[in-house]
Amino acid sequence: MCGINGILSFGNGIEEGRALINSMNTAIRHRGPDDQGYWSTENRKLHFGHLRLSIIDLSPAGHQPMITSNGTVIVFNGEIYNYLELKNRFFKDVKLNSDSDTEILLLLYEKFGEACVDYLNGMFAFAIWNPSKEELFIARDRVGKKPFYYTFADGKFAFSSELKALLTLPWVPRKLDEKALYHFLTFNMLAPPQTMFEGIAKLEPGHLLTVSKNGEYRRREFWEVKYDQTVESKSDKDLESLVSSSLEKAVGYRMMSDVPVGAFLSGGVDSSAIVAYMARLTGRPVNTFSIGFEGQQNYDERFYASKVAKLFNTNHSEIIVNDSDIEKFLPHVVDIFDEPMADETCIPIYFLSQKARESGSIVVLTGDGSDELFAGYRNWRKYIKLFPLV
Repeated sequence: MCGINGILSFGNGIEEGRALINSMNTAIRHRGPDDQGYWSTENRKLHFGHLRLSIIDLSPAGHQPMITSNGTVIVFNGEIYNYLELKNRFFKDVKLNSDSDTEILLLLYEKFGEACVDYLNGMFAFAIWNPSKEELFIARDRVGKKPFYYTFADGKFAFSSELKALLTLPWVPRKLDEKALYHFLTFNMLAPPQTMFEGIAKLEPGHLLTVSKNGEYRRREFWEVKYDQTVESKSDKDLESLVSSSLEKAVGYRMMSDVPVGAFLSGGVDSSAIVAYMARLTGRPVNTFSIGFEGQQNYDERFYASKVAKLFNTNHSEIIVNDSDIEKFLPHVVDIFDEPMADETCIPIYFLSQKARESGSIVVLTGDGSDELFAGYRNWRKYIKLFPLV
């Protein structure tokens, strides 16, 4: 997790741009404890800020904002899982300045322009300044794992990884969007581009945004889910093999890191499958973490998690949370999420993340979000029987 910030003026240069970016960086300092950077154009109309959590190429060569010899500049949050494949395919004979996926992404844009996203396997939100076109090119990954907020106001375009950074800008109003609040109270969520603030939008997953120096912009979708009809003709054995190989490849990609990688383990179908593949792909015990709630046996994951941990010989850690811990945390959650959060799993994930970080695991894999795919809960099995795909 890194943090990206930027301001583009459509009129005069912003002389106080560095101070404004510093205030944005400070607001989301937690996203990048390892490094921070700043860059601006000579006319002071564009200002970039970056906060780095170092995952790939921990050296200063991975510093951002990153700039090429052609003057193309990027601020990037995320990880490109297939960057080594892209490097060998397109830039094998190119002298690189780093071993980072950021540089490969930047060169890929210079080679293919907006079509660069078609080659990416990863999670990402990034902004690239094209000096020849004098425009910003922005992209968010296919399912929206990495956030991207933006606003057009007072003759300027500004963006950030979090809302709280945009709210430090003096021209951005702090006004509740009542329609968004209505939708949240109705559906327990907000669909992009809506946010809880008027005038601030969230870029939709799988979308591109291009902003010119004059304020002209265009937004388009570059990806949507496509269902492979040939899957329906495959046998159960073939489907089992396909799912297994795809999962193993996906887990392997996400284990590529120059820092320790662990896993959140509940003992359920999803996280147990991920830990199983991690154990297969590494030569040392996987660091796993599970949680229990004092006096709440029905919500205690430790029993099944410990069985899976023993099965795969993981380096297992447990944490127990009580009423007092949760009471102290709840006011803090408002600052963390910027907007209302209706998913109570944010509470155990917070405590698990703390434990993982304290234990030295900078990256963790989770099974969160795949219950609908793998029927992780009994109610999903009911829906599968009621609404079969074939």
